[in-house]
Amino acid sequence: MSDALFIQVLEKYRLRWPVPTAVRSSIVRAKGETLTRILRERGGLSMGVRAALPLYRATRRMGLGMSFRQGRILSSALAAVLVCAVFAGVFTISRPLIMPGAPEGGVVVFAVGDVTRTGTDGAQTPLKVRDLLVRGDRVKTGEGGAAMVQVGETILVRLQPKSELAVDTLLEGPETGISIASGTVLARLGRLGKGRSFSVKAPTVAAAVRGTAFSVTAGAVDTVAVLEGTVTVKHNDTGEELALGEGRAVEAGTAIQERPATEAEKLEIGRLLSIPFMNNPQRAPQSEYDALAALVRKADSETDAALQKLQGEAIPMTLQEIRARYGRIDVVYLYSGEQVRGAIVGRGAMMKVLVPGRYRSIPMNSVRNTAVE
Repeated sequence: MSDALFIQVLEKYRLRWPVPTAVRSSIVRAKGETLTRILRERGGLSMGVRAALPLYRATRRMGLGMSFRQGRILSSALAAVLVCAVFAGVFTISRPLIMPGAPEGGVVVFAVGDVTRTGTDGAQTPLKVRDLLVRGDRVKTGEGGAAMVQVGETILVRLQPKSELAVDTLLEGPETGISIASGTVLARLGRLGKGRSFSVKAPTVAAAVRGTAFSVTAGAVDTVAVLEGTVTVKHNDTGEELALGEGRAVEAGTAIQERPATEAEKLEIGRLLSIPFMNNPQRAPQSEYDALAALVRKADSETDAALQKLQGEAIPMTLQEIRARYGRIDVVYLYSGEQVRGAIVGRGAMMKVLVPGRYRSIPMNSVRNTAVE
């Protein structure tokens, strides 16, 4: 760098501006000492210049042909990176305090009818919207009661009437789980984060999923039915596992038996398909809860109407379903000694009897007697 250009640089960056005439000759004679003199007089320099000078001197000693301007730009960039790193660290540490994340539990987003919650202390209270369910809570619904719980922002669980569930874990680790003691629970999942899973346990079977819509019913025979996606079903006693696909169901007695899901099971699970996940439900305004409740009531009304139509057309598959439809079970005693149980729906030369899964026609001259159970 020429002496004149060096002086211009000093003036441009106001290290000594303007450079007095009296010192120009000493600058020319001792150019190598100039930066040292500047550092001694740094009190009047800007922060940017003071930060750039050490970097500039270090690069010159290493033989790098970096100009003072380039050194100043590089020092500014390094300072910006350092500030960002410090800010990111502080933000990460303080985030739980200034920006709470998803609650460590499930938020009740809908409740209707008789729904109670029993906490770990044994106290029983009515369950209402915005309540937070945590590990150890038990929820029970009465006749006509139902509750819907959102876990995080990708899991929606609905407890049907006359059902009871227990909260095993909720957002306490990679696995989220509930147990159902009786009745039916419906579940719909969005895409869970990496390494996370959701499971519903019944007395004899457990259903584990990562993204799907399904139901689990605990009863005389535990049942899992899938509307969308795939569910891994595992028998609690035998350890037998089965990947259950869309439109399929299993009944878990002493073993797992796969079958097609019934239209009624599909309709029940469908109650959740039109219900959106709420964004941060604990802080959502009341208007969002009102809108969600309206959607739930609309979906329930449509589903109930479809189920009533289906029940009027479908053939009952069990004696319990026949009793529920006709209020009785008829027993037809034949001369052959056979006993036919179902519902008598027609008489004449042939007696028409609805038995589980089909209608049976019996000649009247083979009927010895009938009775009602």
